[in-house]
Amino acid sequence: GMEQGTGCQMHLLPATSPDLMEYARNAGKLAVWLAQRENMRPRDIVTMESFENAIFVHAAVSGSTNGLLHLPAIAHEYGIEIDGNTFDRLHRGARYLLDVRPSGLWPAEFFYYAGGVPAIMEEIRSVLHLDVLTVTGKTLGENLEDLKTSGFYERCEKGLWEANAKHKISLKKEDIIRSWDNPIGTGGSVAVLKGNSA
Repeated sequence: GMEQGTGCQMHLLPATSPDLMEYARNAGKLAVWLAQRENMRPRDIVTMESFENAIFVHAAVSGSTNGLLHLPAIAHEYGIEIDGNTFDRLHRGARYLLDVRPSGLWPAEFFYYAGGVPAIMEEIRSVLHLDVLTVTGKTLGENLEDLKTSGFYERCEKGLWEANAKHKISLKKEDIIRSWDNPIGTGGSVAVLKGNSA
C-alpha cells in the first residue's frame, strides 16, 4: 500500500548529512513504485492548492525570487495559471519565520536541525490546504501527523545539539524558526511592483 511512501519527505538535509543517501534511495524507490505499481503521475496529485501551499512556504522562508519564475513555469505544464499577482496576493500578510542566511542570522544547515520545511508547515498550518494529496499517497495533513510520531523531530533536535556544540553556540528551535505568533515579519517576503517605476 501507499504506506511505503511515508519515509520520503522533503526536509532539506545538509549536504554533509549521513541520512542523505538513504533519503535519495527512498525517493528513487518511491518514484519507481508510484510509476509501476500505482500508475500515479504528478498530474494526479498536483493542484492549484498544492502550488498555493508552496507559495505560503516560500513566503515563510523568504524564498528566492527564482520561485517566481519556476513555480509558474511548472504550473503552466499542468494547465494551472500562476503569475506575479498570485504571489502578491498570497504574500500579503504572510508571516516570515525563518532566521537563516542569506536573509537571516544563522547558517542554513540549522534550518534542518530546527525541523526543516515540515516545522515551517506546522507553524503556518492555519493557512495551508492540509487536504491536498501528496506523493506519499496521503494528504499533507496526514504526512505532518506521521512525522510527529516517526521520531523525525527528535532526530532534528539531536542534530541541533550537535551543531550547537560544533559552532559553540546555544540556539533553540525557536531562534531559527519563529512561531506563528512571533514572526520576523508579517508582510510576506516578495512584493510585485507594477507601473512605470517597475
